[in-house]
Amino acid sequence: MILRAKFVVPDSKTVIENGIIEIDGDYIINVGRYSKTSNKKTLDLGNTIVIPGLVNAHCHLEFSALQGKVRNGIPLHKWILRCIELQKLWKREDWIKSVRMGLQMLAKNGITSVGDVCRRNYLLNILKIDQIRKVVFYEAINTSNTTAHITLREVEKTLQNMRPTNTFTLGVSPHSPYTVSQKLYKLLKNLSENYKVPLATHISETKEEVEFLMHRKGALAELIKYTNISYPFYKVPMLTPIEYLRKMGILSRNVNLIHANYLSRNDINIIADSGASVTFCPGSHEYFHHDRHPIAKLLTKGITVALGTDSLASNIDLSILREMAIVRKIYRVAPYHIFDMATSNGAKALFRNKRLGLIRKKYIADLTCLTITRNIRKQDIFDFLCSNPKDVAMTMVGGKIIYNKT
Repeated sequence: MILRAKFVVPDSKTVIENGIIEIDGDYIINVGRYSKTSNKKTLDLGNTIVIPGLVNAHCHLEFSALQGKVRNGIPLHKWILRCIELQKLWKREDWIKSVRMGLQMLAKNGITSVGDVCRRNYLLNILKIDQIRKVVFYEAINTSNTTAHITLREVEKTLQNMRPTNTFTLGVSPHSPYTVSQKLYKLLKNLSENYKVPLATHISETKEEVEFLMHRKGALAELIKYTNISYPFYKVPMLTPIEYLRKMGILSRNVNLIHANYLSRNDINIIADSGASVTFCPGSHEYFHHDRHPIAKLLTKGITVALGTDSLASNIDLSILREMAIVRKIYRVAPYHIFDMATSNGAKALFRNKRLGLIRKKYIADLTCLTITRNIRKQDIFDFLCSNPKDVAMTMVGGKIIYNKT
């Protein structure tokens, strides 16, 4: 199969006008300019731009059915309680319906890969058969050191039972420093290394989290008491969340730090030294009215920053194109950097960058095709991509079209 488009954008440094992508099975075998001398059958995509498949590096698909049901601007601990209240009567079919709703929205928005966080085993089977490429981080929550081994066995059993496929890989996710004991964090880190799978954790998401871990007080401390979580307050580390992860030996190149909204200068240096990635969720960041994100400082330090949407309980859409536009508008990051965050950096954050995130020979044919809705010049392509273009014409995963607007 040969795809032809007005523009093909293999990476953040290259734009090919009147470009073609030749695909054989799952893989790209040629990229270049269109030539009339070729006798091969060509699918002409018309007035479109083809880019590497968009990557949503952090999402909670099981929350998709909560879209519009939790008001924005409330503190995270109140948001958590509201979600628990809304979902307490859900049955198995409600959770499955919610995940399927999210998967359909991802494909429609040109997402070819997603880093999803999941806590229910029966949802893994739904995720496994879907065509979108997934790294599913199996989530663990347990504040007790005494029973940490029980949670570890549950996670390990899941890793053993759910074998990876071309479009499905498992990772592990200790939820956060205030919902996971120190012992369990270390056990899950060792597990991720033994099974050679990635680890993702929510970190430095709110001021309340930082206040709790550094000073043992604040709204989060009150939430923990209210929900009867058996958190050993005498073991609160009196460190920033990032310093705490370093002390436990969690930080490394196979770790994806989710949110990282509130970081000190020392925190940023620690992340840079560790090689860990950060996934920033701009829409969710706005939803909770957080302070300005330190994204520019992270990029200056050479840290891999990817983009995520978080869930539809804290965002209005699952569109990475919208997240790109928010970063461009509020943080004034260069468009080609934002393009990397949505493609190649996303692949790195999900530890799938050896064959994903770029359009080049021997890479997997995960592609997003966008209709051009106005006159644009070659040099304006990246600005256009950061303007929240809404017309996704086609989504392709492994050489197969999983969404086609026409």
